[in-house]
Amino acid sequence: MFWAVLSTDVITVVKMRTVVKITWLSTMVIMVMMITVICSDIVLFSKMNVEYPDMTDCYLGKRSVSSEMYCGFHCQRHPNCSLFCYEDTECKLYSARVSWHYMGLGGTPQSAPCHSLWGSVTDAIRNSSVTASASFSKDFQRNFATNGFYCFEDNGYCYISSSTTQPWWVAKLGAPRKITSIRVQTRDHAEYSSKFKDVEVRVGDNTSDFTKNQLMGRYIGMALHREVITFLTSTPITGSIVSLQAMDDPGFLAFCDIQILYTA
Repeated sequence: MFWAVLSTDVITVVKMRTVVKITWLSTMVIMVMMITVICSDIVLFSKMNVEYPDMTDCYLGKRSVSSEMYCGFHCQRHPNCSLFCYEDTECKLYSARVSWHYMGLGGTPQSAPCHSLWGSVTDAIRNSSVTASASFSKDFQRNFATNGFYCFEDNGYCYISSSTTQPWWVAKLGAPRKITSIRVQTRDHAEYSSKFKDVEVRVGDNTSDFTKNQLMGRYIGMALHREVITFLTSTPITGSIVSLQAMDDPGFLAFCDIQILYTA
């Protein structure tokens, strides 16, 4: 059984362990029990009422359902869904990664609001500035990894460095944050590798030499296509600088979205 709590900005989808028979007299009691006692999964879909680029490459299909709530259920149950859009009983599912800070094409609202599973309110990348090794071309600029949108296709929404000695990418967060995890979305290309290989992630406050900052984690080997790589730390690392650096000499560094998650 499922339940959902609706608001103007967030849909909370709750997956239940137990099927409960609801009667008119016990509805309110059962609602409380379902949410507080037998919850097993809570999934937050943030409302993204913006205009999107062409999402044909990440379209997963559509369903006919009676509400946004049930559309969210279908997205939750699909292994690749991270965005759904609902209008007039039509539920469309997408694999697009859309962050809370994504402003859309010119910030234009659309009639059918979508809801994203990828976004987080504790993502420090929203207010950051970025520097990096020279990009492979003008189609793969350093800020493309922080614009909050990626559609699982090599369509200009990724950062790819040129081939150079230990290419790097640095985000300046604007203020120190207690970083708990960093999630990186690798690229997807049918003909080439992910270009995310042997990468170090560091966090700290050294602005003149980011290699002196604390090592948060290493990814060894070549990442898979469309892989989401999560760097975790048991104790939050405080810093205003987050860096990714490939150790190849020469080599590439490429990724399509990044979340820098922090705690208060």
